[in-house]
Amino acid sequence: MQKKFRYSLIGGGLIFIAALGSLFPLLAPVRAGNSSNAFANELTNTKPTTNIVSEAQLVTQEFSTTANLETSINISASKSEDDYPALPTEADPETDISKILEQTRMLVEKNEANLFGKPGWLYEKHEHYWPLRYASNTGEIYGIPVTELFGSDTVTREEWYEIDEQGYFRQKVGQTTDAGSVIRTQWAVTGGQFISLELVGVTEQAIHPADSVNKPPLGSDFPAYLEMVQSEKQTNITAWYDTDQYVVVITTVKDEPEMNSAGESIQSTQIKYQFNLETGAIQLFEVSDQTTNGEWIIRERSLLLEQNIVENLPLNATQILQEASVLIYDLSQPTND
Repeated sequence: MQKKFRYSLIGGGLIFIAALGSLFPLLAPVRAGNSSNAFANELTNTKPTTNIVSEAQLVTQEFSTTANLETSINISASKSEDDYPALPTEADPETDISKILEQTRMLVEKNEANLFGKPGWLYEKHEHYWPLRYASNTGEIYGIPVTELFGSDTVTREEWYEIDEQGYFRQKVGQTTDAGSVIRTQWAVTGGQFISLELVGVTEQAIHPADSVNKPPLGSDFPAYLEMVQSEKQTNITAWYDTDQYVVVITTVKDEPEMNSAGESIQSTQIKYQFNLETGAIQLFEVSDQTTNGEWIIRERSLLLEQNIVENLPLNATQILQEASVLIYDLSQPTND
């Protein structure tokens, strides 16, 4: 893996990475138009992205309705197959919000039960697609070209959360690498502070108090998010089963078209979540916009590649945490003018 690009700040005496600590909130409402200032504010926000979240390698094994699809249907062995209630499909989706909420709550609880219970480091790896043309309407953030900050439209995002038995974390470490395996961004939460290493010396927002949310973004607030958006005007929520996945789609039609940062006229937005029925994990998070000419464009997609608990932080993540701790301490000391 190539080393990340670093630049020395003349006069500041600080070293910073010319990259960008991208933190994408998984469950925040998504808007089509995003200015560079609005995006910059989001980059230094410690709320979870969504996180995140993402379709790994889709398991091709067929889950039988009687054994593996966890629904509220009580199936009697004496009944014939014709007596079984039909499961929702993409062609005939579920629209009852209470049933969708019941299923998503169950999946979120399953995922947390699989991961929580003993202390360790929760490791997550995502393939994150986010076209650079949507990063900023000026082509740069904090004066740094987005092509230098991100490197490519698709990056690999890794995060480690130091969690206790209940799943709460007190420290986290993250980094992204571009398609050429160049490290582009690194960040950490430690000592109650969030730090984006590549933005140190570029903006005061590189270090600020960490967000009060101290649970990994596994979708625990997703049901509450659904309840909130269901009442919004011109918003439609549907769900269905697709082999080993439970798919939830939120579609919102705008009152009038909006221009996004790439100059595209957007008339509706669709947000898709795919849950793995076996693990409960959100395997795919995808945001698509429909232009006024009817074309659908993927604006963001996060694909879960790996999610597990490890006992120890790997060396590269340990080095990020150590560097972050030193910078936070140094910058907190009074200066002698």
